[in-house]
Amino acid sequence: MTLRYVLDENLRGALWQAIQQHNLQGAHVLDATRVGDPPDLPLGTSDPDLLVWAECEGRLLVSLDKKTLLGHLAQHLQAGHHSPGILLVTPGSVVPAVLGYLVLAAHAGDPAD
Repeated sequence: MTLRYVLDENLRGALWQAIQQHNLQGAHVLDATRVGDPPDLPLGTSDPDLLVWAECEGRLLVSLDKKTLLGHLAQHLQAGHHSPGILLVTPGSVVPAVLGYLVLAAHAGDPAD
């Protein structure tokens, strides 16, 4: 089983396009969706609701939102929930490097890690 991702609203652009282009190649396809695509995950979804959705769907959240997301994650965990994980993208990161990391993590790692 490979890792599955959900991209936060702030990553709907270049990274999403890179994932789509990568997946067209057919090798090491990424299972990724983004806020605003699933009907039960509309644009504008709050961080707490996004964390619950990611938990239910078993998807790692990929985001740029270091400012508020970590606090929401702490509250989420304190409330007895769990999280498949959060990957914070450093502002200024180049898309090919982020894509490469997502592919490597999804296919070379063990989801239990």
